[in-house]
Amino acid sequence: MVKILHTIPALDGGGADRVIFDYTVRMIPDLEFDFIVHSEDKGILEEELLNKGCQIFHVPSLKASGLFKYIKSLYRIMRNNQYDIIHVSQGYWGFAFIIIAFVLGIKIRIAHAHMANVPENRYQTIKRKIFSGLTRLFATDLFACGIDSACWMWGEKNYKNNNIHIMSNAIDGTKFIFNSKLRQKLRQEWKVESNFVIGNVGRLECQKNQLFLVNLFSEILKIAPHSRLMLIGRGNLESQLREKVHELGIDDFVIFTGVRDDVYKLLNLMDVFVLPSLFEGFPITLIEAQMNGLPIVVSSNITNESKFSELYKSLPLNIDLKEWAKEIVGFDGARVAVDKTIQMQRDVNYLAPIQKSWYVRRLESLEKKSNK
Repeated sequence: MVKILHTIPALDGGGADRVIFDYTVRMIPDLEFDFIVHSEDKGILEEELLNKGCQIFHVPSLKASGLFKYIKSLYRIMRNNQYDIIHVSQGYWGFAFIIIAFVLGIKIRIAHAHMANVPENRYQTIKRKIFSGLTRLFATDLFACGIDSACWMWGEKNYKNNNIHIMSNAIDGTKFIFNSKLRQKLRQEWKVESNFVIGNVGRLECQKNQLFLVNLFSEILKIAPHSRLMLIGRGNLESQLREKVHELGIDDFVIFTGVRDDVYKLLNLMDVFVLPSLFEGFPITLIEAQMNGLPIVVSSNITNESKFSELYKSLPLNIDLKEWAKEIVGFDGARVAVDKTIQMQRDVNYLAPIQKSWYVRRLESLEKKSNK
């Protein structure tokens, strides 16, 4: 059986985590999977993977463990488990995995980009180009979640020359279809029956820009005082966000849920979904929210590849918060059904068998070449 090692920062239910998880569980038991994660905490996605026979190795990050210990840990895991394929979901930061896999003779070495157009200074741009170049040198295959991500991480020339495989971010579409009865039940449970609920899902970190969203929500309350803000996720900025909420005097209007494994349900109680990120690759949360029929308001920093709903508005972050507030409140009461064809294109139940075939055929192709 084909044996694959995934490497990923965490299995906490975030965008890239969820995408890899959703693809993986649909390929078991035909393929065998293990995971290396850089989080010391057990993620909410791990239990099901363990139950399906996956091994999950928790390895402290390079910064936390030091270079020698870090390399030694990765080398030992890869050497002892004899993988056919390594699939690295950390862009050019995964170059260490790719090089170790090359040294150990792992046949297929995939570098997968999940980000695009990250703000950089000159030093950071040079560093990205050096390490992405090293990664390209030792990887057998380059993946990306979308065209913008492919061009930004691996180069436009590689994309135009068909040297990059697009593994589309996808979800279990059937779970995210809007359910009016569930909406009513959940709004009662969360005590928001008569409120205009603005939702956001993601790590509470600088990239996701929830501090901007909290300030924006304070502005929204001036024109729609029945509003509530629901923040789903956890992260390094949670205490700072709570302090800001308290400073603005809006504690009773903001709901911090923490990490949830029922996001597909909670989307039903929302009235609009807002994602003001500083940068993104191809946000899985936008696929989920649009599949649910929710109106979407995002920052113009997010790729338009994410858009497939007519209720989708992109705004620059440097305009007045009042403009953002006006657009968001204007969506009160709106929802739209998703076209079946579009739903299939974003549905992992349709795409996972295609990706499974890719793994198998790619390995067979390399083995035939080596036997000649």
